[in-house]
Amino acid sequence: MKRTDGANEKPRARSPNILAAANASRVAKQSAAAGFSSSIPLATSEAANLFDHGCEHEDAGRYHEAMRSYRRAIEVAGPSASWLFNLANVLYRLRRKVEAVEAYRQALSHDDQSHETWNNLGVVLCELKQCDEAMRAFQRTISLAPWFADTLYNLADCLDERGQFEAAQQYWREYLRLDSQSEWSDYARSRLLT
Repeated sequence: MKRTDGANEKPRARSPNILAAANASRVAKQSAAAGFSSSIPLATSEAANLFDHGCEHEDAGRYHEAMRSYRRAIEVAGPSASWLFNLANVLYRLRRKVEAVEAYRQALSHDDQSHETWNNLGVVLCELKQCDEAMRAFQRTISLAPWFADTLYNLADCLDERGQFEAAQQYWREYLRLDSQSEWSDYARSRLLT
């Protein structure tokens, strides 16, 4: 997540959830490891190893190396939602936002039920000033996971940035109902109209 150091600075929209990416990586690694046998094609095994290396690079902050490993894994074994999600998160970290949008969209073409992917797509679209598309992505996230507080924050912030302060109010309130104690909650409370 993006964090700010200044006490009076507004926390920015929550960035693609790197923790969710790490968890997705671990689940994918465990699933891949559990299914391996001697009958697994070499390409699948090679791709899983490349993906594992990508996760290790990502965890260590070596994003260029992670990007190369994820891309090579996808070349070898074909795309999957979780592999494309990880690639998109790394592209975002590398500030390659247009490429990140494309990777998130490709991930969604394999699994359009991932609220984390929809949220992350919305964040990047918002940063690219594609607000209408970002709001559609956030609305889709809310339809899939109404309890996912990050998206409520992001949608409210997006509406505020567009000057739609009254429309943002319901999302600020809902966000605070779900997350009233985080570093983000003070900013959300400051956005409520009195």
